[in-house]
Amino acid sequence: MRLGWWALLGVLGIASLAQAQNRSALLVAIDDYPFITDARFKLKGADLDLQYMTALCQFGGFTVATLKNDEATRAAIETVLTKLEQNAARGDEVLFYFSGRGSVAPDPDSFDPFKDMEATLVPHDGQEASAIFDLRMRRLARFAQTIEGKGGRVTLILDTCFRPLTSRSGQYRHYNDVPKCVLRNTDQEVSVKQPIYSGPGTFLCATGAPGAAYEWLTSDTDDTWAGAFTHELAGIASVHIQNNTSPTMAELMMEVQASVLDRERQGYMPGFRPIPPAEVLYAKAEPYGRRSIFSQLGAQPTDPAKARVEAASKQRAEQTEQLRVGFQLMDSVPESERAGLEAKVFGTLGAQLERSVATLKLVRRGGLAPDRLVEVSKEGDKWHAVVPNEPTDDPDQKPRFAADSFEGLFSTGLAEYFERSALIYRLFRLADAAEPTLSAAIRIDTSADTVRHDDLMTLTVRSSIPSSVYLLDLDGAGLVKYSAPIRVFPDTSLKPASSGYELSLRGRVERMTAVGPWKLRAIVVQLPEGVTLPSLGVAESEYPKALLAHLKELLRLIESGKARWRASTKKVDVVQ
Repeated sequence: MRLGWWALLGVLGIASLAQAQNRSALLVAIDDYPFITDARFKLKGADLDLQYMTALCQFGGFTVATLKNDEATRAAIETVLTKLEQNAARGDEVLFYFSGRGSVAPDPDSFDPFKDMEATLVPHDGQEASAIFDLRMRRLARFAQTIEGKGGRVTLILDTCFRPLTSRSGQYRHYNDVPKCVLRNTDQEVSVKQPIYSGPGTFLCATGAPGAAYEWLTSDTDDTWAGAFTHELAGIASVHIQNNTSPTMAELMMEVQASVLDRERQGYMPGFRPIPPAEVLYAKAEPYGRRSIFSQLGAQPTDPAKARVEAASKQRAEQTEQLRVGFQLMDSVPESERAGLEAKVFGTLGAQLERSVATLKLVRRGGLAPDRLVEVSKEGDKWHAVVPNEPTDDPDQKPRFAADSFEGLFSTGLAEYFERSALIYRLFRLADAAEPTLSAAIRIDTSADTVRHDDLMTLTVRSSIPSSVYLLDLDGAGLVKYSAPIRVFPDTSLKPASSGYELSLRGRVERMTAVGPWKLRAIVVQLPEGVTLPSLGVAESEYPKALLAHLKELLRLIESGKARWRASTKKVDVVQ
């Protein structure tokens, strides 16, 4: 049993609304740099990034200034920063946002120009080989010090990177594999000063250094791109605006991190790991415990801002209801076969899958990040498929399939795997979307509320009536995992106890578990008298089919009202 379960918390950062006098935001977005002429290496998301951030700022009551592409020279950015510094007063909220390329520059205080280099932002008139026009982190720190020295508050949000990890060929990836940076001094061993920003205020960034930030398509139907970090942040914030909830900045960033963690961990978007990390968000109640700056009573957003937030919220809600699956063609797949394989995936094979599994959504190349990524390779005449982001520590437990043809992968278990995964998602989300039908007192207790990797933890489910329990979890990447009942532990019926009924399980917190909050969910089910479900106590080779049949029948009984159920959820913090 896996006991590392992640809870997505809430969302975005905000100040004390009653004290704020003026709210001012400078939003900078650059995807067109004159020295980058090859279309393969250009960024594409400045337009949508500005639309998202402008809409959020309007809901927060900010007066917004924007600089896009050739407007965003170093001099122009400096002019607005200086004006914001001069006009700042006690109680003011000031936001600086940058979407574009970052880099590093020699620290003038260091004897070694390539040691502890300083992170920078590259303006539109930045140079390919020189940092002379770059905006250094120390300038942003002075900006924040000036504002906060006058009694104001500063938020810095950067969708950029500075020194990326090694990138991979991106032609067949579900994102634009062009890290948002200008890579200089490639022939030198370079280190970057840590932390990359040491000034005051709230600081959010797509990644640290080394690390990478990327763009992706925001829909399957058009060629509209956005920064992945901005898109996740805006989508999560929009949901909370629509729901009239006001989470903290720490809660926002934890939810953003949860939505991208698994992609980075499996090498899908290498180096995309938003900062500050969870342990910093936990430790610094000021400023990260403050409420979201993107929500203010009395704010008067424009109709386009309302439409943008509503659309982002709707898109986010649709994503959480689907199991998004993407196919990644590995380098061993011959170039001559790639286009035909994509046509098959999104043609007859894909249509059959989506018809048979209502909640499954195939994600096209370049689209939003999938929940499950299938890596397809070819060795000789054999085709292979593996699901690298199956949430387990054991690499031998990653789903693997082999066949003599690409189509054969689907008949050797891959299609059943998709269907089983989609049913698990439906079962987990039942507690969020439907009213329970079982009248009973249900509670989950754990031996500790705070755990570390490899800790042993006991989980106890208690109920006031006899019933069986299903254990699932939501991990730090937003991936749902099914934990019990399973083949080696098929009977999870609650046993009579001193008060009611209970079942205790003991398991290890897996190393793949991210630092932060985890969500454990127990769904207690009472079947109609005389009704049994397909047995899970079968031979190992028969288990995948048995579990699929079991879950199908369980959900049919629950959704038809014949089986009664109730859920309980427990949050546990995982720390380093």
